[in-house]
Amino acid sequence: MSKRTYAWKVGGLAIVMVAVVIWLFGCSRESIEEGMEEGTLSAPMILVASIVDAFNTSTIIDVYDTGGTLVGSYEITLVSPVPDPNPPYDIPASDTWCYEVTELFGRALSHWVLAVECLVTPDNHIIGSTPPGTIGQDGSTGYWGVKWDAPFPGNTFCIILDDEYGAAMVQVVAKTGGGYGVGSLAGPDCIPLQHNDVGQGNGGPP
Repeated sequence: MSKRTYAWKVGGLAIVMVAVVIWLFGCSRESIEEGMEEGTLSAPMILVASIVDAFNTSTIIDVYDTGGTLVGSYEITLVSPVPDPNPPYDIPASDTWCYEVTELFGRALSHWVLAVECLVTPDNHIIGSTPPGTIGQDGSTGYWGVKWDAPFPGNTFCIILDDEYGAAMVQVVAKTGGGYGVGSLAGPDCIPLQHNDVGQGNGGPP
C-alpha cells in the first residue's frame, strides 16, 4: 500500500469517527427516548440515557494537612429527597434536604458546610435547619451556606427552605483541625419550583 493510499484511508476513518461523535452529542434526550421506545437503540445507548440525568448522591472527602498527609476521610450522603429508583433517576423537588455525615477515618470533624451560596446571598431562602446550624459564610474556608459545628448531636443534618427546589450539584466542605476538603453531590438548586419553567427535579417534566 502506497503512503498516499494509507493517508487517504486514515483520513477517511478520522472523518467517520468525528461524524459519529458529533451525532452522539447532537442526540437530544427526546430522540434517545424515542429510539428506546422504537427499539432502535442498543443497550449502551440506554445506559448513556440513564447517566445523563443522574446526580451523585454521595461523596467521600479526604482532608490533608499542610504537609500533604491524609488526616481524615468523611462521607456525606443525601438521604432526602429520595431519588426515583428507575431511570433517569430524577431527584424530586423538595423544601427539605437532609444529609448523613459519616467519619470514616482519622480526626474528628470540627465542622462541615453545605455550600449553597445562592440560597443564602443576596437573599436568604433557608428558614431553618436541624440540628440548628449557622447560615452565612464560614470564615475558616470562605464557603457560604449552612455550617454545623462539632460536637454533633447526631449524623443527620437537614435544611428547610422557603419553597420546593429542584436538584443541582452543590459543594460540601469537611473541616478538621488540620485542614479541609471539598466534595460535590446533589443538593437544592437556586430556583424555587414555582418560578422554575424547566420543571420538577433535575430536568424532569413539570
